[in-house]
Amino acid sequence: MTVLLLGKDGQLGTAILRALSNLGSINAIGRKTLNLEDLVLLERFLLAQRPRVIINAAAYTAVDKAEIEKNKAYLLNQKVVAVLAEYAYHHQALLVHYSTDYVFDGFKDLPYLETDRPNPQNVYGASKFAGENEIIQSGCQYLIFRTSWVVSYTGKNFINTILKLAKEKDSLCVVMDQLGVPTTADFIADITIMAIKKYQMNGLNQGLYHLTPSGKTNWYAFACHIIDNALKHGMALKLGRNQIRPITAVEYPLPAKRPQNSCLNNHKLSQALGVPFFDWSTYIDLLLETIPEFTLQGIRF
Repeated sequence: MTVLLLGKDGQLGTAILRALSNLGSINAIGRKTLNLEDLVLLERFLLAQRPRVIINAAAYTAVDKAEIEKNKAYLLNQKVVAVLAEYAYHHQALLVHYSTDYVFDGFKDLPYLETDRPNPQNVYGASKFAGENEIIQSGCQYLIFRTSWVVSYTGKNFINTILKLAKEKDSLCVVMDQLGVPTTADFIADITIMAIKKYQMNGLNQGLYHLTPSGKTNWYAFACHIIDNALKHGMALKLGRNQIRPITAVEYPLPAKRPQNSCLNNHKLSQALGVPFFDWSTYIDLLLETIPEFTLQGIRF
C-alpha cells in the first residue's frame, strides 16, 4: 500500500511521519518538493504516484495573516483539498484530512459535536470549512479530523512561543477568556494511524471526527502550566506564573476573531476506536518532560 503524506515538514507532518513506519510504502512530500499552489502540477503528481492513502497535513495555518491573504488561504485549504478529493474519488483512495475548531463561532457553552452547525468567524476557519465540504461532496473515501490548539517541538506554536518569551521577558499578559483543548501533534499522529488501520479492517466508518484530548483550559492557564513544568525541569526562565497576568481578548485585539469556546467533544472517535482520550494535560506533560533533549526556537535548554 502506497501512502502519500503532504506537509511532511510541518509540526503535524513531522509527527505523522514518525508514526507511519509500519503502515506501508511512504512517500513524504514537503513544500520544497511539490508546490501545492500549482493545482495542475498537483494533479499530475497524484496520477504519477498513484497513492492508495493520502494524508493531507499541509494547510494554510496563519490565522491572522489569512485575513489579508484570503485567496491564498482558500487556495491551500479548499482548492488543493478539492484536487485531492477528486483523485481519491476516481482512484478509490482514502483521503485523511485535518480541519480545525475554528469552524465554530464559539457561542456554545458545551464542547462542540460533529453534528453542530459550523459558523466560522474568520477567513482561516471559513477556508477550512470549505475544504471539509469539498471532501464530503466529492463522494470519496475520507476521514476528516477536526483538532485544536496544536503544539509540538517543531514550528511556531504556543509552547515554543511561551518558553521563548519566558527566557526574554520579566512579565507576560495572556488571554484568559478563550477556551479550548491543547492537542499535541504526537497524539494526533498516533490516533490517525490507529484510525486508518481500523478503517482498513472495516472497524471504523468513514466520516468527520473530533480529534482532541479530553478536558479544557484557557490560554492563560495553559501558559501557567507550561511555565510550572519548565521550572520543575530546571529551565532558566526570567518569570514564573506570578509574572503572567490574565487579560481579556478585548485587551489583546488580533486581526482574526477567535471563538470564545472552541472545545471539541471527542466521544464519537474515542468510542469508535475503543480507546480512552485522557485529559489534555497528560499529553502536554509527556511532551514537556523531554524538552531538555530538544531545541525550541533555536534555544537549547
